[in-house]
Amino acid sequence: MNKIWLKAGIFVLLGCLFLKYFESVAFFAKSMVSVISPLLLGCVIAYILNIVLRFLEGHYGKLEQNRWLGKLKRPLCILTSFGIIALILAAVLCLVVPEVVSSGQVLAKAIPEAVNQSVDWINANFGDIPAIEELLGDFEVDWPKVFENIMSVATSGIGSIFNSAVSIVGIVAGGVMNLVIGLIFAIYLLANKEKLYEQLGKVARAYLPGRVRSVSGEFLLLADDTFSRFIVGQCMEAVILGSLCALGMLLLRLPYAAMTGVIVGLTALIPVVGAYLGAALGAFMILMVNPMQALIFLVFLVILQQVEGNLIYPKVVGSSVGLPGIWVLAAVTAGGGLWGVLGMLLGVPLAATLYKWMGRCTNLRLRKMEEESREETGAQALAGSGAKERGNAGI
Repeated sequence: MNKIWLKAGIFVLLGCLFLKYFESVAFFAKSMVSVISPLLLGCVIAYILNIVLRFLEGHYGKLEQNRWLGKLKRPLCILTSFGIIALILAAVLCLVVPEVVSSGQVLAKAIPEAVNQSVDWINANFGDIPAIEELLGDFEVDWPKVFENIMSVATSGIGSIFNSAVSIVGIVAGGVMNLVIGLIFAIYLLANKEKLYEQLGKVARAYLPGRVRSVSGEFLLLADDTFSRFIVGQCMEAVILGSLCALGMLLLRLPYAAMTGVIVGLTALIPVVGAYLGAALGAFMILMVNPMQALIFLVFLVILQQVEGNLIYPKVVGSSVGLPGIWVLAAVTAGGGLWGVLGMLLGVPLAATLYKWMGRCTNLRLRKMEEESREETGAQALAGSGAKERGNAGI
């Protein structure tokens, strides 16, 4: 009893100290996260690559029978995993960057024309209104002068621009360095994952109670299975949706088919709201070329999203995640509010993990309650039958 009160007192004391020095603790935690951010990035990279690595190692096949190739199984599969990811990123950049440059040139030409056409339309329909007539009479845009003023402002602030450029270069260099460290750390994790898993198991057996170790192990296995299924399913769904979008746009002779397909596919990685973001971006780019084609694109994408939402997503992602639609929406909303786009991506698998875990715990508890109820009913029946036998013997 004294030990329980001692533990409770220590817990209360630590809680009071935490509240009193909350700002210092938060600053220390933020500094530690900043320091270990490359290692955290490496863990994320290793986890994603491990999905590809497990697939490759599972299909290594007859090469394992060769003496030398068998020893090179892990290095070759790691190298192949990085190569696959690099090829995917290179393909995305090759499809997007040229068309982004082209669309930027189109926008530079289309904006002045759109402004002038809007002014002409307002003048033709509402030019007889005195206030509008006076406003339009003074409204004339000298676009060369506008661009000249923009350049003069830019050159006049060359000092601040230089400082900003230096800071941006520093941020980019820091990001590249973190990425390099993360990649190296990910390689070490993937190369020694069995040994690390064994070491973590020894630490858990040495310092954690059996019940805690068992429950935490089950939860981590469930989370790993859910996240892996979600990543694979979401990527497959994004590839299918982006490919169908690009193919449909080519058949309809709409501009920017490849780029829009890539954008729709990438935004589809975000559940629920991703498709709408892709539709908005694609429609805006096409609108600068032809408003009627932008309308056709929106109608086509609405139909495609209905097919995707009712046929593709339930088969590819929905069955693997096992999370009802209402909780998917809640997870995306809460995750986006807390951590932005990253929260939208991680909210669904995290919510699915908690949903499955709560389901398991609830069902287990209900089964225990039913067993206890049956045992209690059986004990009462046995006691009643014993009392009846004693009554009969007394008679």
